[in-house]
Amino acid sequence: MNRYTISVDKIRHNGDGKTRFESIRYPEFDPKTTDYYIITKRMDRMDLIAYDWYQDATLWWVIQRANNLPGGTLQIKPGTRVRIPWPLNDFEIQDKLRQSQF
Repeated sequence: MNRYTISVDKIRHNGDGKTRFESIRYPEFDPKTTDYYIITKRMDRMDLIAYDWYQDATLWWVIQRANNLPGGTLQIKPGTRVRIPWPLNDFEIQDKLRQSQF
C-alpha cells in the first residue's frame, strides 16, 4: 500500500471553483493484546522498522502514531521501547484514515 495515494493533503473544490488543500489527520492506534514491543538499537528508524514488520516502509507513520513519537525525523533514540501494532492490514489502515478525516 502506498501511503501517498490515500494520505496526501486532501484537495477540496469550493463552489466558486477555487481549490484548497487540507491537512491529513492521522488515526490513533489503540493498544491490542496482539501488539509487539521492541527496544530500539542504534541506527533504527521508523521506516526501517515498518519495512521489517509490514514489508512497507511508507507505514512509518503507524509506528509514530502508536508510540506518540515526535515528528520531523524518522530516527528513534536507541533504547526506546516501541509498540508495533499487530496485525495490521490495508483495510484497517484505509478505514482508520477514512474515519479520521473531516
